[in-house]
Amino acid sequence: PLVSWAAANLGCREWISTASIPAQDDERITALTKAKSKLGTALDSSRRAPTRSIDDLIACANSLNTLQFYSCHRYRDAEANFERAHPIFTAYGLRAQVARIFDDLGHLQSEVGHYSVAYQSYVSSAAEWQAIGRRDLAGKQYVSAGLARAAGGNPEFGLSAMLHGLTLSSSYAHEKKQYVTHTQLLIQVASFYISRGDYKKANECYLDAERITKLANDSLLEALVLREHSVVWKALGKDNEAKDCITRRYKLLTTVAEEGSRAASQLENTDLSPADLEPVLTITERGAAACEALGLYEKSAAILKQLSAFYESNKRDRDRIRVLRSLATQYDALSDQTSAVEARKTATELAKSISDIALVVEILREIERAALDRGDTQTALDALWEAVDLVQMSGDVLALADVIEARG
Repeated sequence: PLVSWAAANLGCREWISTASIPAQDDERITALTKAKSKLGTALDSSRRAPTRSIDDLIACANSLNTLQFYSCHRYRDAEANFERAHPIFTAYGLRAQVARIFDDLGHLQSEVGHYSVAYQSYVSSAAEWQAIGRRDLAGKQYVSAGLARAAGGNPEFGLSAMLHGLTLSSSYAHEKKQYVTHTQLLIQVASFYISRGDYKKANECYLDAERITKLANDSLLEALVLREHSVVWKALGKDNEAKDCITRRYKLLTTVAEEGSRAASQLENTDLSPADLEPVLTITERGAAACEALGLYEKSAAILKQLSAFYESNKRDRDRIRVLRSLATQYDALSDQTSAVEARKTATELAKSISDIALVVEILREIERAALDRGDTQTALDALWEAVDLVQMSGDVLALADVIEARG
């Protein structure tokens, strides 16, 4: 009854007296009433008093975030629809799509606290990935399944699923010489051990991750592992080992940053063949990322500006959009608000020019978050309304819901 009452009354300005009234002793009624009031105030003042509107929207979201209710039949309908679609996908050999849908369903079920069924969805996704030989992605699903089971109150059972996932991803990593997914899963499982205060087991995960990243020959990934590992060593009282991790991380990132700077200087070399050019671009972008990780934001921005100019002259819009978004992040760190806004606006216009509405909305949300971080509520509100308008015009209801939810 509460869900029906809330749906009827929160979807309009006036209270509907004919709506089914829930039990009066339900404490959530007060929070819902407060949320409706704040939402109405926010809408009324959105244009003339944007600062107050933002505050009221946040207050509305906070009220709703304290509640725990959902329309269960919606999720049952979704599951029923998928069960009907499953044999169709399978018949056409679309097992990867089936796996992804099971993964999405697992996320949805976890969000509403249905951890046991989320576990089953993740395991079903894993089975689909295994059927097409992707043990790395099957392992990822088992880790998600284990985390869901642990959240549901059965951490030991959850851990066994996670470890099974690591076994699958490890075998795939060594067979295919592709180590990124396995390293990421090791970090996830290490975080789970840390949440239980088991730093010894977390340490074992990071030792394994260090070995793996050396095989991967990925300095940025190795630097990430070393940063996290240093925290675990510190918690174990191993200060020398922690310092060693920090030192090695610094050396790795410095090397990648220097390589990136040298590569950036080659971007104006018109004699480079396409085959030679792509590695140069990759090294340059990695160099910018290494500078950012070292806190050298000005240096990172300088490299990214060179990349942006190159992509612009070669009409590689998607690559330029990616670089501009990274460039804006560097300007944020440097408190250069004007340049950050300019970079994101340019990226937004480029995304519009290639008719990628989803990408436009992503960038607008970055503009919104950055504006809120610096207290510029007017810019944040403008970006929010533009995102909502774009998604409404596209007819993507799910994306619209995502944008509105993100406002909270």
